[in-house]
Amino acid sequence: MGLASVEDAIRQTAAGGFVIVVDDEDRENEGDLIIAAEKATPEAIAFMVRHTSGLICAPCEPERLDRLELPLMVAANQEAHRCAYAISVDVRAGMTTGIAAAERAATLNALADPNAVAEDFVRPGHVIPLRYEPGGVLVRSGHTEAAVDLARLAGLRPAGAICELVHDDGRMQRLPDLLAFGAQHGLPVISIEALIRYRARHDVLVTELARERVELGGQSLTTHVFQARFDERPILALVSGVILPETPTLVRVIKGDAGRDLFSSALMPGNPVHRTLELLAEAPAGILVYLPPDPPGSEGSESGGSVWRRVGLGSAVLSSLGVGRIHLLASKELSFPGIASFGLRIESLVKEA
Repeated sequence: MGLASVEDAIRQTAAGGFVIVVDDEDRENEGDLIIAAEKATPEAIAFMVRHTSGLICAPCEPERLDRLELPLMVAANQEAHRCAYAISVDVRAGMTTGIAAAERAATLNALADPNAVAEDFVRPGHVIPLRYEPGGVLVRSGHTEAAVDLARLAGLRPAGAICELVHDDGRMQRLPDLLAFGAQHGLPVISIEALIRYRARHDVLVTELARERVELGGQSLTTHVFQARFDERPILALVSGVILPETPTLVRVIKGDAGRDLFSSALMPGNPVHRTLELLAEAPAGILVYLPPDPPGSEGSESGGSVWRRVGLGSAVLSSLGVGRIHLLASKELSFPGIASFGLRIESLVKEA
């Protein structure tokens, strides 16, 4: 049994069944058992506990967690992939210990219930909500985003239940084990990369708002202004030359204030942005993508969430501009999980001087 199609996974989710989702080898290289939160039953949660680590988490949209007054567990997240854990909860009605399968199923159902309010839960509890990144797997290639995306694609409420599949001795299951487990229990196994590709084909992550020819530092460039579906702040792409999918394009993706930086580059030749524009102009084709800065209180420019946000938005913009192969202009090596799902391939890393 090989990997299933995303369509199979969506049908399974809609029917209230489990899906196994495998992430990138460059990330955690693990598989999570996932079910829509509103479809959780005592039998399903008992099965989940029996075959996983038992630490059941509930991915939910940020707005949902805010309404339920469930803040992040810690202010400064040090988890390797910046998984956004919120305060753990149990549903108040019918609670005894909160740990039983029936009680955890009831808590998951309540987290998905649009009529539930903050007072319906006690804190701490035995289910850990996770804060979903707006944009889903197109922005952050994590199991949190995969669970909410699958529920939404299945026409269900955007909340899920996830837990890592393990062997009887506690070791993590890897892809061959996960495929065998899926075959044994009749569960579809999909990759997050496949889900990214599916959403990239069917969803619009960024929309081009305007384009214009400009002269900057003696160079003729085309400016493209984009906007993400979940963020009103503009994304600016400066393009030199002719972009062809099969011809590598020199690319730099950065975050910051485009107006300030570009104005500074015009006034102070030799600064980093000015040098980047020179390198782009020297290449047959080049693109400088300016993404909005991370929101206040985020984890910083090289955190997991920030890098995934940059990868997702930057990849969507580059794909919209017709880029296929990339010579990446960067100061150091970085991992870019999911970039191939946008039809992009990094041919080489060009170190900045």
